Amino acid sequence: MSLISSWRAVIIAIVVASGALATAAGATARGGDRAVLDDDASWLSVVNHHRLAAGLAPVEHEPAWLPGLEAHLTYLRDTPTRLRTGAYASSHTQNPASPWASADGEEAGRSSNRADRAGRRPRTAPVPPTPALR
Repeated sequence: MSLISSWRAVIIAIVVASGALATAAGATARGGDRAVLDDDASWLSVVNHHRLAAGLAPVEHEPAWLPGLEAHLTYLRDTPTRLRTGAYASSHTQNPASPWASADGEEAGRSSNRADRAGRRPRTAPVPPTPALR
C-alpha cells in the first residue's frame, strides 16, 4: 500500500466516523430512510456520501495536489521529533533543517489547515482543563 493510499484510508476512516453520527441521527429523524452506497463505491463517493449526510458540501478529487501531499506526508512520517518542535511543532509546517522538507510539501501542509474555510473558526477561548491536569 502506497503512502497516499494508507493516508487516504485514514482520512476516509476519520470522515466516515465523524459523519456516521450525523448519518445515524439523520436516519432516526427520517424514520430510517437512508441512502445506501454500493459495495464498489469509490473513496470519493464514500467521503461525499457522509459529507452530504452531515450537511456539508461535497469535495472533488484534485490530482495536481498529490505530489505535494505525498511530499508532506513523507516529511511527517520521516522527520525526527527533535526537528518538529517550537515553530515547527504543528503538522501544518515543515522545518527546513529536515532532509524531507520541500517547498511543495510545505505548501501542502499549510494549505491543509483550512478550519476557517470549512465554516469553523480557530479556537480563541482557552481550552478547558482535562481531569488529568487538575
